[in-house]
Amino acid sequence: FNNTLILIQAKTAKFDGNFTRFKKKTIDSSMHQLKGSINRCKNKNFEIRLKNVKGKEITIDKDKIKSIVGIITTYEIKPIVSFDKAQLTLEHSLEKMNEIPHIFSIDELNKILSYFNTLADFLDYLEKREKVVSNKAVKYVVEEDIIGLYYKSGRTMLPDGVSEEEMKKVD
Repeated sequence: FNNTLILIQAKTAKFDGNFTRFKKKTIDSSMHQLKGSINRCKNKNFEIRLKNVKGKEITIDKDKIKSIVGIITTYEIKPIVSFDKAQLTLEHSLEKMNEIPHIFSIDELNKILSYFNTLADFLDYLEKREKVVSNKAVKYVVEEDIIGLYYKSGRTMLPDGVSEEEMKKVD
């Protein structure tokens, strides 16, 4: 959409009470797969071919891709809601991939999508969300709070008392 490629990694691992093991099976493995997919998309020798819902093969023109959005989803809700998203996002961010992953439970992703009427609005939210979840000075764990900030701030994602210059700094 608008020269943006959206890559989604979905995991169905069950949470057994051990967050470290759950994180390794879901987030870490998804990040590894996402990184590989992004690298293949940037490789000029690799062709991106998909099948649409009617089974017709489509080849993506990689020269038209201007940005890549990575989304990781898991079916388990509780561990995703309870961790510090900013910390987890920073673990897997700029220095490793040049793209910041968006990490959601499948329920969170469905709820987020219900707030936006168009794909363009959703992509705008994700772009601005990166500023919030990658900034250690801003603490939001619950996705509804991040969406609330998006709308309350007139879609700028500037928290009260935080300047645009402060938001540009990624610690």
